[in-house]
Amino acid sequence: TANSGKLADACYDLRDRGRRKRDAYTIGWNYRISEILSAVLIEQLAKYPGQLEARNRNASYLNKELGKVKGIRLLYDDPRITKQGYSIFFFKVDEQEFGIDKKRFLEALGAEGIPVWAGHPPAYGNSLLRKNLLYKHLPCLRHKIDYSGVYCPETEKAYFREAICLSHACLLGNKDDMNDIVKAVVKIRENKGELK
Repeated sequence: TANSGKLADACYDLRDRGRRKRDAYTIGWNYRISEILSAVLIEQLAKYPGQLEARNRNASYLNKELGKVKGIRLLYDDPRITKQGYSIFFFKVDEQEFGIDKKRFLEALGAEGIPVWAGHPPAYGNSLLRKNLLYKHLPCLRHKIDYSGVYCPETEKAYFREAICLSHACLLGNKDDMNDIVKAVVKIRENKGELK
């Protein structure tokens, strides 16, 4: 509680990694967990091995099935990695080959009840870097980098036109849930003409 909106905003920003509405402009911390949540987390850790196995099994299944859909591109799996944490499951939609753009694809997948999102925008577009605010808060940095002119075309393409993200929670579902995701993607592909 605060009697000043400015003070309340500052406190919120400091506890949430310096971010306001997903755009960082100051240095902050991650003070969002309480003692009660910590106690719950300790109990949840016992479930982690089973959840990790489920995420890997379901991600493998999605990779296999989504790989059959024309216009869907999967990320490269490094064979040296035997277990993946999968905090996010990424795949790409090729707008030309699939037949609709990323925005319409996300909307259609959401309409099918699949919790999907566009991912995080490129870090160099963040105000903390773009407006050189980082150096104001961390004067110990020796070399200033001017991010105001940074443009990475492949990063921009991935974020604005290709990347599709499913949260790790999606990967905790059962095989029917994974089939729902695949069926939704196939349905969108088969009905893409109606979405234009």
